[in-house]
Amino acid sequence: MPISRPIEFVPPEVVYRREPLPDERNAWFPWKEAVEAVSLPESNEDGTDLISRLFWGDPESGEPVNIETDSERAYVAELLERNRRVLELVDEGIRRGRFWSPDCEFEAVRDDNVSLLESGDVVFRLVPRVRTLLALRTKLARAQRDLDSVADRLIDFLRIGNIICTSDSSSIDFILGVGFQMGGYSRIHRLVSQENLPRHILQRLLSATMDQHVTNEDVIRCVCVDMVYDGLNRIDQVPESADFDTVFEHVVRLHYYNDLSTALFFADECGEDSDSVSTLQQQIEWRREKLRYLLEGHPCLFAKKKTAEFFGQQVLDWAKRLRASDSESNGMLPSGNDDPHGIFKIWPAQLQPGVAISLLGDSDFAREHRRMVEEVIDTEAVEGWQQWANPPTDAELEAARGELRAIDNPIGRMLVKTTMNPIIGVISTNQLREYSREAISLLRERLGQV
Repeated sequence: MPISRPIEFVPPEVVYRREPLPDERNAWFPWKEAVEAVSLPESNEDGTDLISRLFWGDPESGEPVNIETDSERAYVAELLERNRRVLELVDEGIRRGRFWSPDCEFEAVRDDNVSLLESGDVVFRLVPRVRTLLALRTKLARAQRDLDSVADRLIDFLRIGNIICTSDSSSIDFILGVGFQMGGYSRIHRLVSQENLPRHILQRLLSATMDQHVTNEDVIRCVCVDMVYDGLNRIDQVPESADFDTVFEHVVRLHYYNDLSTALFFADECGEDSDSVSTLQQQIEWRREKLRYLLEGHPCLFAKKKTAEFFGQQVLDWAKRLRASDSESNGMLPSGNDDPHGIFKIWPAQLQPGVAISLLGDSDFAREHRRMVEEVIDTEAVEGWQQWANPPTDAELEAARGELRAIDNPIGRMLVKTTMNPIIGVISTNQLREYSREAISLLRERLGQV
């Protein structure tokens, strides 16, 4: 039967619906104006300009850099004065205390998710632009030895991050909000380590670090927002009655595999040469061909109602496990990274969704990209990593094809698997709690010494 609202088939406990928020209490408006008004100088590619060094640290050692000279103080002061209105707008948003795009109602979500992305775009631009100004304002106050103002500015980092994480955050917004808070905690830790702060400042910082917590309910809400405003919308775009080609092209190519235009866009952004682009094209076509063989002829490749029901149940089961855990006290959240029916184990590694095209195969291009990834993450913990350089054999592909035949709605289940990703919020929240504990521990230690 035709289904226009997959949300009807989701358990009501995990259907996120907004409460009205008056415009005058919504930080979205002043923050949107702020990110559009920021005026910052161009940075050097090598990170040696003053603003880059003050924000990111020394380009060679990575050590924090402070404002040292009168000319540096004058330069930063002039830059902050130029952005006085921006900082006023940021402060106004902090006072309002809540944040979301005013157009992001479920009924307003369109095929391209414009309304959701509009909210995320404000957060995304808030991070590199406004965070730089806030860091400079903090650095200048410290150079002027105004430690009370330094404490206030550092608390702003915590409050901005908390506002983002506790509002209608998508998973991307949530991670950025956590990043704001972690930046605040690390800066507080550094300040307390390096300065002999008076008791009243230590007490104010301790109160703020203990007050601005991201809770389990915030993580759950983030996953529910993703499901309602993104995941179910993706499911609803697929025609209920469709032939194989329609489902294959619409779901597999557009929804969770990198299509050619996306891959080429990133190749162009990274300055890849024509040979690398040709390799990307060959990899994409190779994967499309293998996927078609894997899926064609399946008796029930995709069912919208079953997918929505499965999605909602997965979110509900994970939320129950999270609420039943001791995660608030020990900082460990269950990941929710389940693999119903072992679909990821059946799916050959090079055909799994979410695997970047640039990593696949045995070309020089792919080997270099895997080498770069191996430098920054523990790839031994990534399932299928070693198989990505070796295409599945015909026998392996045939075996996977047969196993998938026994699974009802495999595309729907895979869509849920790749769309529902609470592990992102879990990992970032666990990291945030580590930063928070370290700052709180040091503040308590110093308070016991003054």
